[in-house]
Amino acid sequence: GAGQADGDLSRGPAGAVRASWVRIFHLITDFLIFFGPIRHEYQRGHWLSAWPPQSGRKRDAVTVNRSVLAGLALTLPFVLLLAVDCWHHDLWGDELHAWSLTVSSSSLGELFHNLHYEGHPGLWNLLLWIPSRLSPSPVGMQLVNFAVGTAIILMIGLVSPFSRAEKILLLLNYFVVFEYTVMARNYGIGLLLAMLYAV
Repeated sequence: GAGQADGDLSRGPAGAVRASWVRIFHLITDFLIFFGPIRHEYQRGHWLSAWPPQSGRKRDAVTVNRSVLAGLALTLPFVLLLAVDCWHHDLWGDELHAWSLTVSSSSLGELFHNLHYEGHPGLWNLLLWIPSRLSPSPVGMQLVNFAVGTAIILMIGLVSPFSRAEKILLLLNYFVVFEYTVMARNYGIGLLLAMLYAV
């Protein structure tokens, strides 16, 4: 309520930065805890045997291609859904804030200077830097976000060791369907980096 909001504001910039870092830490650790066993299974050789292909595999190239095609067929509807959601998504103020901050920075040095009081690491703004040089339209940010979301979907569909039903359930999860893929924030990067760590 209003009292809670006043309490948050009373902490000042330093308190807001600390709170943001705590949220980021919780996000990353939650996904590392979730995907940590996957990394362990990969090291033990129980990863999805068809991807990536390695020497000494008993499965021939035809079987590998079939498995990859099945994974692509599984992920394609979710990629199309993501494209539609991103196209119809009305950007929120916090999403546009990152974009406007990047667009208004004339150099990378100025960008990182402007990030001094931000509560998030600068990787997201760094990814936005190139499209911001091409056009001030926030469509560039949505394209970058769509690429990150697509990578998350492909990682789940092609690389994860889950069964087909488990992959579908995971891809239907609210955070994968919207929070970390449609919203143009740095949440998706955290999830993608956690998945890459698991690999």
